[in-house]
Amino acid sequence: MVKTVIEGLDIVVVDKLPLSEFLDVFGSYDLLPNDALIAATCRYHGIKRIATFDEDFKRVDFLEVVKV
Repeated sequence: MVKTVIEGLDIVVVDKLPLSEFLDVFGSYDLLPNDALIAATCRYHGIKRIATFDEDFKRVDFLEVVKV
C-alpha cells in the first residue's frame, strides 16, 4: 500500500542507521535528539539538502538548509 502512494514522487524510504552515527551528530552539533536523528540519517544516507523551518539545522555543516 505505501509503495503505491509514493511511487513516481521521487521519494526514497531509508533504513535505520548505526547508533554511533546518531551519537556523533548529537554530540557534535548541539541538536535536540529528534533533530540529531534527522541530521544523522541524512549524513548516513548521503542526503545533502533539507527543507525545514528549524533554524538549528543551520549549524550542521554537511546539510544545506532550503528555505520553505
